[in-house]
This record gives sequence, structure tokens and C-alpha cells, in this order.
Amino acid sequence: MKKKTVEKEAITQPVTESKLSDTTNNAFTQGQKREREPKSDDDFVPKKFRRGEEEDSTGRDEQSRSPESEKKSEEEVEPESTGPEIEVSWPEDAHIKKDDAEENTELKQYEKVICGGVSYSIGDNIAFWPESKGKNAPMGTIKSLYTDGENNLLQCCWWYRVEETILKNNRRSASKVGKEEVFLSTHVDENVVESIHKKVTIKKASEIGDTNAISDYIKTPDCYYYKRQYNHFDKCFVDL
Repeated sequence: MKKKTVEKEAITQPVTESKLSDTTNNAFTQGQKREREPKSDDDFVPKKFRRGEEEDSTGRDEQSRSPESEKKSEEEVEPESTGPEIEVSWPEDAHIKKDDAEENTELKQYEKVICGGVSYSIGDNIAFWPESKGKNAPMGTIKSLYTDGENNLLQCCWWYRVEETILKNNRRSASKVGKEEVFLSTHVDENVVESIHKKVTIKKASEIGDTNAISDYIKTPDCYYYKRQYNHFDKCFVDL
């Protein structure tokens, strides 16, 4: 699921609501038509997983080809899959009205979207479909929701798991990270709405209480907490 978009530059300073708003608004005020490729299965893998895939796949196709496979490809061409069948709708009462300066843009912003019969709003913490079975699902916070008429899109700010940070190479430090603990980040990407799996709950540890309270809190499925922010560009942590 390779949705070919340009990854945004890392943000090295903590993101405030105003900065996120500025970043999002820039995408809607340029007034330029976005030309996108038709959806394929690759569109439904969250962008967080797509880093380095092109390099990893170099030469893979050449090695896997055989006279039999070449003959089969010439004889029959299978139609491309259009991805999972997930119904998406945009409630008209959730449409964010544009001002006169934005009327010439083709993107329509919304406060919420209905995906697979579930309502998702800006500010919700969500889990995306995992890359494969046995893999942890990537999680993010919805920062904006919009459509260009053909694609259902969202911007999310990622939550990092310990295995996605520099701690993955330090077993001793990684072992000190609590169960279901994640890290806030300023890493923002664009993804398709259809890649959303479900809602999750993420709270700051200090708002939950002491260690016992946290232990009770994470017994509930899909509940996570955070204490620190991870800067994926400088590969460092900031206590919150």
C-alpha cells in the first residue's frame, strides 16, 4: 500500500494548536489542483510504514521472475485491486465553511467523517490497520479531515511506540518503558481515511494518577498513556 506522497519535514519544536492550524490551512489556501493516482491496495497502508520500502524492494522483482511467470503475465493480466471496501461519507453539517479567499480550492474540509459506520472527529486518537498480522497498529491523532472529490484524506500526528524510537537498540532502557506507554511526537503525515481501524484512548500519565491507577487504566482494551515526547528527527526525548 504505497501512497506516493512527499513526507513532511520533521518539526523539531513542540506543536501548538495554532501551528498545526497554520500547517493545515496552507494546504487549503494554495488553490492548486492536486493530481493523484487511482487508489490501489498500497493506499491503505499508513504512511508511517512506507519509509524505505522502495529501497528494500530494489531488485526483488527481477530475482522473482522466471520464464513461467513471464509467460503467465503475457497470457493473463489480472485487474488491480481497489483496496478494502470501506464506506466513507462526509456529513454535510460537519463541513467547515471556507472564506472568500479559499473558494477557488478544490479541497473541502470537515470536522468529522463517517468511516465504516463509525464517526471520527478532529482530535480523536485512532489506530490504523497494522502493516501485517502480529504487528502493532500505528496510532495517531486526527488533525484535519478533507476530500478533493476523489480521495478521502486526513492529517494525523503520530504516536510512537518504544520499538519505533532509538530505544529499540537499547534493551535496558527499553525495558523501563511501561506497558502500553507511547510517546507524543510532532511527526505529521497525510493518509487515506479508509486506513483507519478504530478509536483508541491516550491520556497523559499525570492525569491518570499513580502507578496503581495506571495499572488499572491499561486493563481496559485500547487504552494507552504517555509521559514524554519523542523527537524523531533528533532522536531524543522530552519529559512532559
